Amino acid sequence: MHKRPIAEPLSALLSVVLLFSTPGYAAGSEPAARQPEATALTAFDRYVQLTSARVEKELRAEGPYLWVDLQPAATRARYAETLKNGEVVIESLPPRENGKEILFPDAYVHHWIGTVFIPGVTLDQYLAFAQDYNHHQQYFKPDVARSQLLERKGDDFKVFFRFHKRKFFVTVVHDTWHDAHYYRLHARRAGSWTRTTKIEDVDNPGESNEKYRTPEEDRGFLWRLYTWWRFEERDGGVYVQSESVSLTRDIPFGTGWLVKDFPREQLASTLGATRRVLMERHAPRLPR
Repeated sequence: MHKRPIAEPLSALLSVVLLFSTPGYAAGSEPAARQPEATALTAFDRYVQLTSARVEKELRAEGPYLWVDLQPAATRARYAETLKNGEVVIESLPPRENGKEILFPDAYVHHWIGTVFIPGVTLDQYLAFAQDYNHHQQYFKPDVARSQLLERKGDDFKVFFRFHKRKFFVTVVHDTWHDAHYYRLHARRAGSWTRTTKIEDVDNPGESNEKYRTPEEDRGFLWRLYTWWRFEERDGGVYVQSESVSLTRDIPFGTGWLVKDFPREQLASTLGATRRVLMERHAPRLPR
């Protein structure tokens, strides 16, 4: 795995210092980003449709099921070693249609795909864990501060999450409502998708004056979120793949690292926590 140079976190910290030193900008009062433009939402919905169509096509195809298994031989071998060592493979997928970059006016789309391998676990054990939404706040803390299963009808779920993220001086908390659907392809392969139906930016979380920010006050750290999951049991365990597409404010000058890092770090944290919890529960004697 590549190590980040020391200069990168120092540069990020300097950006924060400069940001909060700007006149009119105080800690805890990040400038509002306004709601996304209609053109950005249209472009985002189109990109979600393209991604969904591609996922459906891949699910119907014969052969490899996971993204890591579709890569060139040398890359595939490197990913296999990373997964064997208990690390998360995570990559960015630039939004494109027919090889051309898709533009999202005054907004930014984050498309990440990540995979983790959990040895000693069966697919049924993983699915029971994934659908145990009332306890996700225990499994994924501190990133998930609250979780609740609101409704279940067969393989369809309605779920609430409070997401919590803090980096340097910036705390971002969102209350989010999701639809989720699971499907089983055969005994060793399954998948799911989730989409947000409502997102609220929380101001003063946990305080007596906690409230939702108005649309004009929304900071734009999360406007939309879709996730496609794949699960495959083989090699003595379960591979878990998560592909997420989210819409946020455009990258502001000096704080691009903040807006970009949140989705990637959230995905890496979720997959890492999934491996840790399931191994503690089902495979305690295996190395972590």
